[in-house]
Amino acid sequence: MWDGEDFYFSITTDRAKYTNIKRDPSISLIVDEGPGYVAAYGEAEILDRDHPDVPALADQLVTKYVDGEQREQFLKVVKEPNRVLVQDMLDILLDGMRRR
Repeated sequence: MWDGEDFYFSITTDRAKYTNIKRDPSISLIVDEGPGYVAAYGEAEILDRDHPDVPALADQLVTKYVDGEQREQFLKVVKEPNRVLVQDMLDILLDGMRRR
């Protein structure tokens, strides 16, 4: 999820991505949609469920990506003990257009 400053995504603590971010918080991601793409580079911060921003961020994430009938179920999932949010604090944001 993009909030205008940073990207956020949810992962579980049993995934390699979590271990890799803990070891080295340098992160990059690409959003590839339509005729262009966005590449983001920065430092990741893991926000565990005790972080004060997590409830609101989890609600925003689910509201944005999940239809009404399934929202309650997914809100429970993103608040499970082994799930964290990752904040990509951007250093560089590149906007690219594909040329054919």
